[in-house]
Amino acid sequence: MKDNARPRRTTKASKTSKDNRKPLHLIGVAIDKGDGHKRVTKGEKFTLVGGTQNTHDAMTESVVKTFEDLKRKGR
Repeated sequence: MKDNARPRRTTKASKTSKDNRKPLHLIGVAIDKGDGHKRVTKGEKFTLVGGTQNTHDAMTESVVKTFEDLKRKGR
């Protein structure tokens, strides 16, 4: 090792059990607009903001289906 080189820091990856995990919250933001409405949809694990009616509906449907699939798989 060179004299002026910094020593490497080693960190141990912390092992977390499923019981110790913090709940996660998904935030979705759509930036297309046009009709002047402010759309916000809140769920237990997600918040969706913005977009046109079509975009917001598509985001909501995708997120709800994704969380249903994850729940069915036990995740």
